[in-house]
Amino acid sequence: MVLLAGCVQTPDRITTVAYDLNTFSDRVDSDEDCQNTLAQMLIAASTEPAVMRRSGCTVAEGAWLDPYTGRTFYDAADVQIDQLVPLA
Repeated sequence: MVLLAGCVQTPDRITTVAYDLNTFSDRVDSDEDCQNTLAQMLIAASTEPAVMRRSGCTVAEGAWLDPYTGRTFYDAADVQIDQLVPLA
């Protein structure tokens, strides 16, 4: 289990807040279409139509532009999506 602590600043003090990073999973399929959050984000972010694996549940290929390097990735396995989670 990974626990991270963040700081919340209030007018009179700073309070430490702990949260479990595992609470924020990319493996959730909230609409039950077999595509988890990661697959749906890859589909949405691809600049070309995404190619799905045979099951139709995971992404195999697409075109994802890295805004920091200008490089385009075509293999979904090469793409990592970071989650931004507010500490409080």
